[in-house]
Amino acid sequence: MPLRKEKILIVDDSYEMLELIQRYLTKRNYLTYKASSVIEAIEVLKHNSIDLLVTDFYMPELNGTELLKYAAEHFPSLPKLVITGMPSIANAINALKSGALDYLAKPFTAEEFYLAVENSLLRAKNNQILSSEGKLSLSEENNYAGIIGYSKQFKKLVDTIERVKNNTANVLIEGESGTSKELIARAIHYQGARAKMPFITINCGGIPESLIESELFGHAKGAFTGAAESRIGLFQAAHKGTIFLDEIGCCIYSMLLQNQY
Repeated sequence: MPLRKEKILIVDDSYEMLELIQRYLTKRNYLTYKASSVIEAIEVLKHNSIDLLVTDFYMPELNGTELLKYAAEHFPSLPKLVITGMPSIANAINALKSGALDYLAKPFTAEEFYLAVENSLLRAKNNQILSSEGKLSLSEENNYAGIIGYSKQFKKLVDTIERVKNNTANVLIEGESGTSKELIARAIHYQGARAKMPFITINCGGIPESLIESELFGHAKGAFTGAAESRIGLFQAAHKGTIFLDEIGCCIYSMLLQNQY
């Protein structure tokens, strides 16, 4: 595999996480820089041309939010990917508002990380093309929002996304496991009018049935055992944006029964 030209800065206060992510990126032949603090990361940004910033959210002294704000102010075109071991809706919203293109919760698999990195780099490239040319030409690259193809089926898929991307109706994406349904959902979101709004993914199959309603619609403090504080739901967090309900078949029947009365 040829050496990639993209330079990626990894920022995390955990030495083990820095080493793990560097190994992931080295396997794909990316050039990497490491920083264990926000101050160190800022110095790297000042003296090197970086193509992607991958940063932890919670770190001692200055946290990832401050780094995202600095990068947004001084390097506005730099794509940013946030990773965190303490995911929450509030953190996801703050990260997206601070200019992050994606938000990845630890622990994650190598494939999940590669997909997030490639999507962030591709969206940044597409944004640059859109800024310089006004419109991305699909016929020249056969590349649409990270989806690459040359067949009639690919063109049909692109046409379908173009028709529904600004529609406010719900969209059902069907396919076998591993067929990149989330990639299609992201394409619909980021190619449409809601591209600057939140894109929130929830794996319905990974949430206990007893908690799915609370995750989606929120709850008040004391609503059930363990509800120490009020919390907004994912639908409210995705206001004016997109919520992708992965594996919705795992919960939709029981949820409908609970909410039909």
